[in-house]
Amino acid sequence: MKSAPRGAIFWGAALVTAGVVILAIQQGYVSDEILNQATRWWPLILIGAGVAVIFAGSLGAVAIGLAGVLLGLLIGGLVGAGSFPTACSGDEPGRLGPFADGSFGESGADVQIDLNCVSLEVGGSAGSQWVVEADEESASDLELSDDERSLEIRSHDSVSLNGRRHVAVALPQDGGTNVSSSLNAGDATLDLAGGHWGAIHVDGNAAAYVVDLSDAEVDSVEASLNAGSAGIQFSDQTNVGSVRLSANAGEFNVCVPEGVGLQVTIGSDVAVGHNLDDEGLTEDGDVWRTPGYTSATTRIDIVFSGNAAAFALNPEGGCS
Repeated sequence: MKSAPRGAIFWGAALVTAGVVILAIQQGYVSDEILNQATRWWPLILIGAGVAVIFAGSLGAVAIGLAGVLLGLLIGGLVGAGSFPTACSGDEPGRLGPFADGSFGESGADVQIDLNCVSLEVGGSAGSQWVVEADEESASDLELSDDERSLEIRSHDSVSLNGRRHVAVALPQDGGTNVSSSLNAGDATLDLAGGHWGAIHVDGNAAAYVVDLSDAEVDSVEASLNAGSAGIQFSDQTNVGSVRLSANAGEFNVCVPEGVGLQVTIGSDVAVGHNLDDEGLTEDGDVWRTPGYTSATTRIDIVFSGNAAAFALNPEGGCS
């Protein structure tokens, strides 16, 4: 019989273990005291890698499987505990100062923000003007290009080891601006409440996002996480087209007020946890709906997929 590839053994063991851990946490079999220590479990990765190296001979498959189990314990603990430490969260971000400003034309614009190890704040403003502020360290690292239809802000350095940088961006909120943000380590707050936006896209790697779409009109929302977390706030006045969320070893917290018709489609992926049954949604195959969904004045449809991932609706701690 042909043996399974080492990669398949490793990831299979990791994902199965993570799923078991998440399920045990959701069923209350793991104490809060243990969960509070989840962020300190990172040495399991080093232990697993060491085991795989030491026993790379005849016990290679077993060692690879054990390494996967150890990684699964870490992923499951972080997802179940809802705590994802970012890679550069040691220092407080610096004080903001003026960096650049400009304006768009009358029609909507495309905004791309790709940053490393930063505390990012994005908000709306009246009119057509945009403004970028940055702390002293970020100012020497940022690259910016713009015209009447676009704005690009990028970090040209790799992830900083000197603590978080600080960048704030104010964007016209009434012209259907498309906003795309990619963050490698750090945290971001997108306060888009009350605005009219085009497509919103966020991508986080070891990052934490908070997105406020209260009373906003949005064409679409797409968010993906790798070892990160995101909180998304909707209101009963939010008008949003499609919402697609995906995570690998990540967690989405979604807040929707009572009376909003909510439909959540859960992809058939590995080790995905959610609390939709506890929140009163009914299941129809892989689709969950709130009572009265079809007759609700405001309806929000979400498609969620992931591996070793979690989806929490209206968590106790909120979505901020």
